[in-house]
Amino acid sequence: MKPAGPSGPKRMKWLGPLEKPLEKFLNGAAPSDPLYLSNRPLKQRLKLAAVIFVPCLVVAVGLLMALANRIPVTGAGPAPELTPNEVTQKILPHLDRNIKIDVNRDLEVMEIHIERGAETSLVCTVRNNSGQDIQNGGVIVDLTDSSGSQVGGITIPVSVAARSTKKIQMPIKQSNAVFALVRELQTH
Repeated sequence: MKPAGPSGPKRMKWLGPLEKPLEKFLNGAAPSDPLYLSNRPLKQRLKLAAVIFVPCLVVAVGLLMALANRIPVTGAGPAPELTPNEVTQKILPHLDRNIKIDVNRDLEVMEIHIERGAETSLVCTVRNNSGQDIQNGGVIVDLTDSSGSQVGGITIPVSVAARSTKKIQMPIKQSNAVFALVRELQTH
């Protein structure tokens, strides 16, 4: 068995046909001096330094220019802000402009919150804006925890005289509820 020794000079096979010319350029003529590395002429030393230094310099200058915003960017400048009508036209090009959405304005929630005490309860203040009594109305509420996850829902029965305000308090089972979100108002 032979001890493993150096297998010879490493070749730059990945360069393909440029391997031999580049090697000849870097190495120069074949050395006859045993101290050829330390006795290289200045021209050869400068060639080697240039091959190493120039690419590093190009990369460094490019990075510095990019970091200093010296490279011009084509089309630079902020895009003009779109108006709400332009945004709507872009997102919904076939939207009919004459859409009317019926909104129930007879019943209005003035305030809604969750109170904690001996038991957790939902407190809601509603106002009847119509000229008629609302006997079988309702406020549908979603209850959520502090992270916004829904923990339950509740319907608050509402009975309010014409043009008046009423405060309603209703116990809830969801003790971890933090927010009350009004989903729907019903007037029957």
